[in-house]
Amino acid sequence: MKSPGVLAARKLRRRDGSQASPRLGYVPPPQADETVYSILAAYYRLLRIRPFASPRLYSDSGTQARADWPVGLNRLASALPPGLQLDAADLLFEHTPAPLYLPFLARKRQAALIRSILEIGFGRPDGIAGGRQRVVPNPPRLRVCPRCLKADAAAGRPYWHRVHQCAGVLVCPWHPGTVLHETSLTRSEIEQRQIHVDPGGGSILGPVAAGLSSHEWSIARRVAGSIASLLGSAPDSIEAQGLRLALREALREGGYAAARGKIAMAKLHRDFGAWFSPALESAVGIPRPSTSIRKSWLFQMLSYGRDSIAPVLLILVAVFLGRTIESLLERARHPAPQPGIKPALRNRGASPCVLRFEAAAPVIRRLWRNRHLTVTEIAGRVRVSASTVTRWAVTLKLPFPRHGPRLVRRPPGGPPLRFDFRQRAAAKRRLWLRIVKNKRTRIFAVRSHRLLYRWLSRHDHAWLSRHFPRARRRAP
Repeated sequence: MKSPGVLAARKLRRRDGSQASPRLGYVPPPQADETVYSILAAYYRLLRIRPFASPRLYSDSGTQARADWPVGLNRLASALPPGLQLDAADLLFEHTPAPLYLPFLARKRQAALIRSILEIGFGRPDGIAGGRQRVVPNPPRLRVCPRCLKADAAAGRPYWHRVHQCAGVLVCPWHPGTVLHETSLTRSEIEQRQIHVDPGGGSILGPVAAGLSSHEWSIARRVAGSIASLLGSAPDSIEAQGLRLALREALREGGYAAARGKIAMAKLHRDFGAWFSPALESAVGIPRPSTSIRKSWLFQMLSYGRDSIAPVLLILVAVFLGRTIESLLERARHPAPQPGIKPALRNRGASPCVLRFEAAAPVIRRLWRNRHLTVTEIAGRVRVSASTVTRWAVTLKLPFPRHGPRLVRRPPGGPPLRFDFRQRAAAKRRLWLRIVKNKRTRIFAVRSHRLLYRWLSRHDHAWLSRHFPRARRRAP
């Protein structure tokens, strides 16, 4: 006779022969901030199914047990009992880390992330969300808060909290003075052995971090609080461009403004490296910005328009400035009015064109009244093309066509040459004669000095023919 767990997990067959997801008889009501993995672990424990024999309940193939990023939530929602009144959207926004990543993604990547979680065979959600970046590694082991574990066990049953499994979280946001502890259950073991275990089925190893100063613990508490508030909020349709624009404005207001609307990256790189201590670096798992500014993740995050951004990086920069991530989201949601900019440009966010326009607008207004300057000369002073100056002038509602000279004044004689051709040809000749004097063969001269041979063949072919190495005769 088969056990009740195997009977409940057995898949049904439709009339056409295809397999359907089973209907689960009873599932414990999900708790607040509980992961989907924890919900299924409670179901297995209730039916007394061994963790190592956990069948796949809500998929035909291609699905694995994962601690934080599940897939196939549409099938799981259809298999849940009607009394729970949970659909796939509730599972997505209340029991997965998707609300933490959605506000930091572009619209196309938001749709791809939601589709990969709801359906099967559309990629790994952690890769689409950017959670597998090398800069921000995920915790290798599942984490628990000792105080939350005792409170959950007293209330009914212990479960895995999704905020405790996020990268960069060292303390519990609901118990700020309590450090998270690692368990013996690893993410790789979950995926390889296909097991579902609740916090009561594993042993606690110890705290994740120790030896931090009071200032470093305050940073960790603020980061954990920001992540918890993002997980508990409704999903936003804010693109990463708008968040970067809000962060750049906060940096300029915080004393890191440079010329032409740019950010003083050298000063920011130095101050942030001194603020983010090595102890916090090893505890969080995020390296400090590298010595090379352009190779640093801080420079790449603020300068390049990535489709995927690790949330903890933006949160760290916001904490460094004394801001909250909620204020940045509100600022990106309701940007300040910018006079002279079309709404289409304003909605683009932190576009480099918008930033250059903000810096060049007062200069163009001042130079536009000078009738002795052409549009090309004005473009040279603001370092853009003439067509860009014309387009910006129409946006600023300046009189166009303007009254002034139409031709570019060039100095007589033309521009100076960058080099003297005769001197360069003489240097090339001396180098080639030195190679021939060393009794080199034709093959060696051409292959080892390919650029020199091409230059002389193109610009001084007659001289090269007279001074080409003689061909050696083969021995009979």
